[in-house]
Amino acid sequence: MKFPTSCLFLVLWTLVSCQSDPESPGFASTTAVLRGMVYNTDRQPVSDVTVSWMMNGKVIKTTQSDLHGRYALPAVAFGPVTLSFDKKNYEPLSWSFSFKVPSQIVYVQMSNLGELLDAIADGIQKRDWAIVRSSIDRVKNLDPSNLVVEFLRSQMQVRQGDPEAAVATLEKIAAQTDSALAVELNLGDLYQYKLNSPEKALVHLKKALLLQDDGDVRARIAELEKH
Repeated sequence: MKFPTSCLFLVLWTLVSCQSDPESPGFASTTAVLRGMVYNTDRQPVSDVTVSWMMNGKVIKTTQSDLHGRYALPAVAFGPVTLSFDKKNYEPLSWSFSFKVPSQIVYVQMSNLGELLDAIADGIQKRDWAIVRSSIDRVKNLDPSNLVVEFLRSQMQVRQGDPEAAVATLEKIAAQTDSALAVELNLGDLYQYKLNSPEKALVHLKKALLLQDDGDVRARIAELEKH
């Protein structure tokens, strides 16, 4: 059995009936329906997952999980089996194991993009940098152009006491997309309070004010312009 590098949360339970031993007398079948269920990290069933029986890198059979996360692959041969699981915005994964008896049920746990972003935010609050970095890498593998994860990276850099790195990350985001309120406000804060650069702080606070009128921001701009 092997864990795919892209999935740290895959779980397998095997339910085996002691009365269904393929080595016992009367057990003549060489294939059976392979059943299982797919859950997310909140233990909720995941529907519409493409489940494929793989052999030598080729797809032998494919099915999809239903509304309750259940799937079934008919006529799977007993012995070594590799299954792959795919769904948009979920980490793809594969799992290799030995299929021994018809009562065997394979449960897998998949992580989606939103759950990974939540894990990053939670890790920043707890200062669990190993989890944060690992989850950032997983999001980037799943969605290389995701800008939310870059914003969260900047929050990690701030919490780690590296405002210069945080500004560089936020400026990179600003260069790739239209102005976003959270990005402009964070840049204004960092330039004003951490990097002592009131001119640059003004630029970003004014952009923030254009996006949303706010009395506190107007007051900060007025105070900076006096000096």
